[in-house]
Amino acid sequence: MAIQVFTSSRQKKELKVLFVSKRSECRAPIAEAIFDYLAEKNADKNFNKFLWRASSAGMEVAKHHQGSLPDPKTLRVLAENHLGTTSGSRQVS
Repeated sequence: MAIQVFTSSRQKKELKVLFVSKRSECRAPIAEAIFDYLAEKNADKNFNKFLWRASSAGMEVAKHHQGSLPDPKTLRVLAENHLGTTSGSRQVS
């Protein structure tokens, strides 16, 4: 996980969180979805001091898989837990 801090024009700090796994098919997309859920759920607490941006990527993503949704099993697990993702696979650069 990597965190970058930026200051936007509204003086609200933007925090970018990157979750990285080997191929960005299972673990990283799940971590991103859970983080997004927790950030939204806790928006009225300390989280509201920041503008949170989460994303996920893989270390070894084949070119023909870049931009595709996570593994169908991952999507099923997310759906069973009322979470979702629209992020496509991408490689860490």
